Amino acid sequence: MSNSEPPRDHTGWIRDFDDLVGRVFARGPEAVADEIAARMPESAEPGTPLGQLRSLLLNRARLLVRPWDREELACTLYEVVRHRPAVLEWLTGVERALPPVRLALRGPDPAPDDPRLVRVLTGHRAPVCAVTWSPDGERLATVGAYDASVRIWHRDGWREEYRIDIEGAALDDGQWSPDGRWLAVLGKSNRFPDIGEQHPDDIHGWESHIEYVSMVLVFDTGTWQEVAATPTAPRFWLAEGPVFSWSPDSRTIAIGENSSVRLWEFEASGESPRLGPMPGEESVLDVRWRSDGALEAEIWTKIPAPEGHHGSAFERARVTWPDPLSAPESWTQGEAAEPGYRHQLRRTKAVAWSPDGSRRAVLRSLHRGWSDLVLWDTREADEPTEFARIDIAPEETTALAWSPGGDLLATGGESGVRLWRPEAGESEPHGFDLSVRRPVWSPDGTQVAVHAWEGNNEWFVFDPRDPANPTAVGEECPFPRRDPEEERERISEARMEGRGFDKYTSYYGHYAPDAVSPDGELYATTGGRAIFLLDLGKGRNRKMAEDERWARWAELAFSPEQDRLVSVQHGSATVEGSDDRVKEVVLTVWEVSTGRKLAREYLREDPAEKGRLNDFPMGLAVSRTRLAWCGRHGTLALHDLKTLRPLSRTRLAEEAQSVEFSPDGSTLVAMGHYGVRIATVVGADT
Repeated sequence: MSNSEPPRDHTGWIRDFDDLVGRVFARGPEAVADEIAARMPESAEPGTPLGQLRSLLLNRARLLVRPWDREELACTLYEVVRHRPAVLEWLTGVERALPPVRLALRGPDPAPDDPRLVRVLTGHRAPVCAVTWSPDGERLATVGAYDASVRIWHRDGWREEYRIDIEGAALDDGQWSPDGRWLAVLGKSNRFPDIGEQHPDDIHGWESHIEYVSMVLVFDTGTWQEVAATPTAPRFWLAEGPVFSWSPDSRTIAIGENSSVRLWEFEASGESPRLGPMPGEESVLDVRWRSDGALEAEIWTKIPAPEGHHGSAFERARVTWPDPLSAPESWTQGEAAEPGYRHQLRRTKAVAWSPDGSRRAVLRSLHRGWSDLVLWDTREADEPTEFARIDIAPEETTALAWSPGGDLLATGGESGVRLWRPEAGESEPHGFDLSVRRPVWSPDGTQVAVHAWEGNNEWFVFDPRDPANPTAVGEECPFPRRDPEEERERISEARMEGRGFDKYTSYYGHYAPDAVSPDGELYATTGGRAIFLLDLGKGRNRKMAEDERWARWAELAFSPEQDRLVSVQHGSATVEGSDDRVKEVVLTVWEVSTGRKLAREYLREDPAEKGRLNDFPMGLAVSRTRLAWCGRHGTLALHDLKTLRPLSRTRLAEEAQSVEFSPDGSTLVAMGHYGVRIATVVGADT
């Protein structure tokens, strides 16, 4: 579909699924949703198919941006609208846009459907670590951790107004000044290098003596040009990272550095005064400037360890300077950490008060990937009362901010930025949301058992036709499977007898990918450029295959007949006609008996299409005729095993970590921290 104007019959255009896919592929979901609103006023009615479609384009936008190709977008968009039967029935030409062989997802989408979600802002290609509103509430700044960009969104249509790229940086935080003239950004870059040297043989960082240096940059919000920069005090890797806060007059930034607070007047020259260190202080956790001019800092402070415990114990304390140049006042809050362990994982990720102080928003982590936003009313009762709860996810979310008018809440995390109305309401229940692993199919393929490794350490069984209703069956798997402990013992015994290749001395050490054949007799692992094969039954080992490429081995899997081995490698390739290099994923099918390469497929980034998503496989499954893999960004892909030709791709709500085919190869179970999704292979010679 071209990027030209749609035909005059706008409703006819939007109802044609094939045309809709083409326009979303060319322009992006948000632009198409805005075009619908501008050209078709009836889309303002949320209950109509058109209104629901526009809402889906806005609220599921993160699944529809940067697709690998048009067919992936078609499959993903189909799965998005499939949960709205009225929309799916209203659309026409659906089959025309879908590939002839594809993966069709089954069961509920685990992402909650909540009408309080106003919009999803896409653009960042990395986790969003901070969100901050301009004082007038007209603009929102979002900070990408690893794409090293700050994006400015205007409330009028939520268009991206400006983008600041900070070359070679990894960012941590961003804050608008109270007067709106400045934006400060905290992060790391080579501009202010770390102090010390890395020991060449130090894998874990324990032998090296590196002190890490961060930086604070200030940008003029009228021109978006950088006006000032300062390094932070060096810190050892176990120390808390730096934090900062604007003074009420927007002239000074208080920077929490290790065990002190520095006052930086970024428009003035000279040495910045430093407050602290305070007695017993270990490190500064947070710093904030109150509207009355007082400065507060939260710190870790050492306390005597309880009787019978070794090492140090810590608790939070709050230090207040009524005037920054006066003596501090301090008191403890009574929240203690376990002795010797300062960096506890807490459920609460962020807390924010509404501008008028009457409501409090608490962002919590429920389990890996899932979060919820709890809203409390503090106006009338002695104790705050919960008046709303919003399920967020599945994504790890850590950034939270109220709009100055109190009518919107912005959250940021792994999957971008979401805007919410802070009001009472209900989230549509999501599906099977346990954090699970180890899928085991029943021999007849009618049930699947999964292991919930968090909580009660139980196995659950579900019908693949309805994965939303698992049944707990105890601590033992109900279906036959190879005992992983017995498998490890057999491999270890073979190594001890000198019959096998030792992966612990291989190129990747403990992280070398490996695979065991379906009958449990063959073991494959990698080292350097080679794949090594150990026959556990006959006690023989050999170099099965060797690759001419230097690329990181990532996944291995045997075919059901164990005559073929599939490998996944991550690497880079030189762009023809230039010195630029692009990331690539290499899929290869090897013949087990000879080590011969039977087929190879390259999944490479295209320099001309920088917006395209090149996912990296994290799980691999092989049936008699197909190959499937799942990726870090939620990709679920299907390939022909003989040729490795791509057949179908779709995007799940969040990262998938493992996949497994049913015994007959017709169904695929994908799982991760979000729970379970089932996909059926449909079309052609299925």
